[in-house]
Amino acid sequence: MIKDLLHIPILVYHKVDPYFEWGVTRVYPFQFEMQMRYLKAKGWHTASQSQILSEDPLPPRTCLITFDDGYTSFKQYAFPILQRYGLRALVFVVTHFTGKRNTWDVTLGRKFYHLSWSEINTLLSQGVEFGSHTLNHPNLTRIPLNKAQREIEDSKKMLEDKIGKEVHFFSYPFGKHNRDIEKLVENAGYKAGFTLCPRRGWQNTLYAIPRANVYLIDTVWDIQTYLTRKPKLVYWLEIAKERFANLFASGTFLLKGGWYEKTQYL
Repeated sequence: MIKDLLHIPILVYHKVDPYFEWGVTRVYPFQFEMQMRYLKAKGWHTASQSQILSEDPLPPRTCLITFDDGYTSFKQYAFPILQRYGLRALVFVVTHFTGKRNTWDVTLGRKFYHLSWSEINTLLSQGVEFGSHTLNHPNLTRIPLNKAQREIEDSKKMLEDKIGKEVHFFSYPFGKHNRDIEKLVENAGYKAGFTLCPRRGWQNTLYAIPRANVYLIDTVWDIQTYLTRKPKLVYWLEIAKERFANLFASGTFLLKGGWYEKTQYL
């Protein structure tokens, strides 16, 4: 049942990669394997889109594992581990960057390739599910609404045309959204929109579903806290740590929150 998305724990990863890079928005494959092994050992299982969209409530100890950006490292490192433990993933794709390097990311250091359409369709045939992460990965709250509408609507159509399936879910780049952006996502025909860490005072709806970021600094014990949300104080300390990590993870958001973003959409 789709309303269960407001209550089940949802994890979000970006890269699973063994190589060094500046920033913390990645985990090493051995970390990811420890985390997935922990989920399996504790009886957690992952929901499919068909389960989420059905009228039946999701069973206890259901979680969702999501990946933003759709890097090739998902296919190379994360997917074999997910297969090993019988877990599913929902991958959000930046549709204008499939098969290309992440030049939308203005950080220093090496660039990373996104999954190609061929790789996406191969993964689709093996049970991986896909959602939209816009055309170009902008901060949607800092560009004109008509441009944001195009990013939201055209990425859905493009992804559907390429994979031959309806796309139900959307992920906000950088987790940035407001009421106007949420309405655009709803009007585009998506069933739900995913953001990042929970925000106090912000009403969680199907178009503002919070997720727990998993970064290089996270341990299995952090995963346990994200899943159970207990103890409450420790959980909110973890969320505060996430926000801090988000702020210093890269320079991309700082630039895309200001003059750089605006000049790209003049």
